[in-house]
Amino acid sequence: MKIAIVTGASSGLGVELAKRLDRETGIDIIWLVARREDRLLETAKTLTLPTRIFILDLTEPDAIRQLAASLLPDDQVVWLVNNAGMGIAGPFRDHTSDDVRLMMRLNNEVPLMLTSSLAPFLREKSRILNVASVAGFLPQPGFAVYAATKAMLISFSRALNQEMRDRGITVTTCCPNPMETEFFLPSQANGLSMSGVKRIGLESPLRVADLAVNAAKKGRDMSVSHPFAKIIRVAAKVLPASVLFWFMRRAGIH
Repeated sequence: MKIAIVTGASSGLGVELAKRLDRETGIDIIWLVARREDRLLETAKTLTLPTRIFILDLTEPDAIRQLAASLLPDDQVVWLVNNAGMGIAGPFRDHTSDDVRLMMRLNNEVPLMLTSSLAPFLREKSRILNVASVAGFLPQPGFAVYAATKAMLISFSRALNQEMRDRGITVTTCCPNPMETEFFLPSQANGLSMSGVKRIGLESPLRVADLAVNAAKKGRDMSVSHPFAKIIRVAAKVLPASVLFWFMRRAGIH
């Protein structure tokens, strides 16, 4: 059976990615993974392909093992979408050790360990889509841990894409600007503002999902959908960090 797996499929970009894959050929069933059963059922109702729901907290020790154990030897994971993630804003000194550990586990450990566990089921023409962020292009004061976790995911994904090319497997990193999703609701309570520059660059999850899937189908290693994100990506390559930090202070990006 040819399976597409989408983590974080209960809201926002995860829902749109599941809907976008629902229009693809070569998929027999979509596995939807998240913690909230009611929201996963809502997502499943919007899809035409058969679905299987996994109510899992992927940061729990046995969750990834449980997901991998559900695959049969002849199954192929044709799409692995590592979308689950989280961010907490504010000065690093205000983060608890649990905050930091959770961000690192969900944004880094989970996609790496899930990819590793499902590697035997990734074959020629399988595609991995890892959802990072424009924040991963440069250090971001006030969002330091989140930006660092996404930088790590970008680096890992691009290297893995090179390693897997000979097997006909592609790895694409999706690097969106802030989006109109629930992601920012808990973060606002921790100091994340959606005003100013962040609001100007706000993206539609539907558009981000469509461009990311298209980029993966074309074998590209990265999907950067918003013009601002593209500018930030180039600026981070050519400008000294001191200049970038000066601009962020002037623009109120913190």
